[in-house]
Amino acid sequence: MMHLTPDSQQNPMMNFVRRASSTSMHILQNSLNLLRKTSGVVADEDLNNNVKDETIYSFSVLDSKGKTVSLDKYHGKVVLIVNVASQCAFTPSNLDQLKTLHENYHKQGLRILAFPCNQFGNQEPGTAKEIRDFFSKNAIKFDVFAKVNVNGKDAHPLFLFLQNKLHGSLTNDIKWNFTKFLINRNGIPVDRYAPTTEPLDIEDDIVYQLNKNNSNNKKLK
Repeated sequence: MMHLTPDSQQNPMMNFVRRASSTSMHILQNSLNLLRKTSGVVADEDLNNNVKDETIYSFSVLDSKGKTVSLDKYHGKVVLIVNVASQCAFTPSNLDQLKTLHENYHKQGLRILAFPCNQFGNQEPGTAKEIRDFFSKNAIKFDVFAKVNVNGKDAHPLFLFLQNKLHGSLTNDIKWNFTKFLINRNGIPVDRYAPTTEPLDIEDDIVYQLNKNNSNNKKLK
């Protein structure tokens, strides 16, 4: 009589379990993919696939007139990236203080990049011309770009990159208008600030990056 070993007795059952588990995981993955497509959710792996770059220099954006601009033009500069809106309660104080920072530190190498966004309270509903006119009326001299989405499946890749590199509280999503990202002279994001943080409150951090010789290391705070 042939005697079955414990391993040979378990193999049929284990094979069945493996096949069932594989099928279940395949069905679950397909369901999750369908859910993401229909809900507009950007999954972590999808986000990571879009943010393999280590610096902002790999990205291109559109200026306020629709012309493509490579962010490599800011190589060697300290950059402050801000999502803005013309009708937000934060707008007056933020624009005034951003203007002050631009005036005080532009010659030292600070560049401010403003990206209009209508995702928060529909507070930037205007056309490209209306947005340009608004910033011109307010004597804005720093760079203002075309309107973008900063969250969701249609978010600009630059903002997906920034969210991945500098995480937010609770979620990595940008929470409101005037979230700020500070980029060092090597194009690496080093600090993220909430909308309630006013521009002059981060002046010391900007000066630190402007004066820093080795910009690979984030300032300890």
